[in-house]
Amino acid sequence: MGVVPGSSVFVKVSLINHNKFVKCKKTSAVLGSADPVYNETFSFRADPTELDTASLRLTVLQSAEGDKSHELGRVMVGPYMYTRGKELEHWNEMLSKPKELVRRWHALCHTTEP
Repeated sequence: MGVVPGSSVFVKVSLINHNKFVKCKKTSAVLGSADPVYNETFSFRADPTELDTASLRLTVLQSAEGDKSHELGRVMVGPYMYTRGKELEHWNEMLSKPKELVRRWHALCHTTEP
């Protein structure tokens, strides 16, 4: 991940419905690590009728003191409408085990957005 020394890295977890932002939560920031590890749990409430159109976007951001945060990469976890493969499997497992902690590793995609 090209992390700048003295910078911090955090993950923003956003609940999206019909491609519109609903709610966001953030991890704590990890300072100066090229391989930050987060052991945090997030819960979002969603109406069961919206689960086919909702998704979670996990965005890894880096910020240096006094600088605006910039995106290092992201991954989307959600239903068939938005995802395939491991991201879809993760979503389906979360829905099938609503009271259990479901952990998965995902590769980040680089974005071209400014």
